Amino acid sequence: MRGMSFVGTVAVLLAATVAHANSVYTVDATFTGVAAKKSVRLATHTGNMHVWAGLYLFDKGAISPDSTDNPASYLDDVFGGYCIDLQQAIWPNHTTTWELKPLDAAPINPTGSPMGLERATLLHRLWSSYSDDPNVAEFQVAVWEFLTEDPTNGYGVSTDDGAFYVRTQDDVEVDVSMINEWLDDVAAPDYIGEEAPIMWAMTSMNTQDFAVLIEMDEPPGQDPLVPEPVTAAGLLMGIGCLMRYVRRRKSP
Repeated sequence: MRGMSFVGTVAVLLAATVAHANSVYTVDATFTGVAAKKSVRLATHTGNMHVWAGLYLFDKGAISPDSTDNPASYLDDVFGGYCIDLQQAIWPNHTTTWELKPLDAAPINPTGSPMGLERATLLHRLWSSYSDDPNVAEFQVAVWEFLTEDPTNGYGVSTDDGAFYVRTQDDVEVDVSMINEWLDDVAAPDYIGEEAPIMWAMTSMNTQDFAVLIEMDEPPGQDPLVPEPVTAAGLLMGIGCLMRYVRRRKSP
């Protein structure tokens, strides 16, 4: 569903951040492997890396607090996420307690500073537009590009597209041209994106961090948004005016 502007996306992110400000939510999860993984060699600020790209899978364990205020209560027993931390490692069958943070508040390496609204918005757009694509390895590389690249270089994963790129000379399995098309679309100045989902980050000092989609009716601790009577009346009046305008346009 296209139509949410950059301002709308920022509002969603801010709502999640404010709701989380005075609460700590955690989830125990066991990493079980990477789905549809592909081998990829990357050039980064800190050197060359050989990693698996794909959808990271987890089995959910205990959550704290055990209540519907905790976003983790909305996670399936088996869920997936995408790595947002290339500087740390994770091992199969390893169980960790992650703290859930709004995506824009998640620390990103190597600086450890918060991701911020600009990068988080790009990931929201990417997720809204391409997370249903079966090419999950390409999607993961696109996530790393937005988090790792200096924005002044522009976004792309070819060797001439900045400081972070895919080393295509090493028999890389991902489709670089596909990734670059996605990046160009999402980062376009005139992009009008789909409605942004609520995304959270699973963060830990001891292992990789991951972005996960957690669909909640409302941000934790927030009352449902109900229009005030005056606002509702104004809305109805506006709809009535629009209908009269349409009828006039149709009249001979």
